[in-house]
Amino acid sequence: MNVTDDELREGLQTFIDNAVAPSAGDISVTVDGGVVTLQGRVATATQRHAIRDLVAASPGVHHVLYAIEIASAAPAHQLA
Repeated sequence: MNVTDDELREGLQTFIDNAVAPSAGDISVTVDGGVVTLQGRVATATQRHAIRDLVAASPGVHHVLYAIEIASAAPAHQLA
């Protein structure tokens, strides 16, 4: 069964919002030709990597691009 980009996006977004990171932050999902782009912010690097790995293993996903920031990371100009 082939999954459309819209179906894949909706399923991944729901999965991330409810199961993976309900309080981790705000992650948006876009899909184009099976290529998933994840953008947003999470609390930890562990959450960031878990989301990427789980999305990459999902049926219909061909590639994952992610621009997920870690909320607890201090901006570079503030590092001593």
